[in-house]
Amino acid sequence: MESIGMKKEKVSFTVDRDLYLWFRTHVKDERTSMSALVNKYIMELKQNKERPKNILKTTPKLSD
Repeated sequence: MESIGMKKEKVSFTVDRDLYLWFRTHVKDERTSMSALVNKYIMELKQNKERPKNILKTTPKLSD
């Protein structure tokens, strides 16, 4: 998922303590890091937003 040489940006944000404690336990269970999982979730969000929408829209025909 991550390309070699990709620049990293250090960020800081606040999270409710109960969510933080759950997330910390979750990443241990998944054997990954918080950063890796946050990166994965953000990338999935980005890809879903950028995915082209090939939707044909039709309008109902009005009867006379």
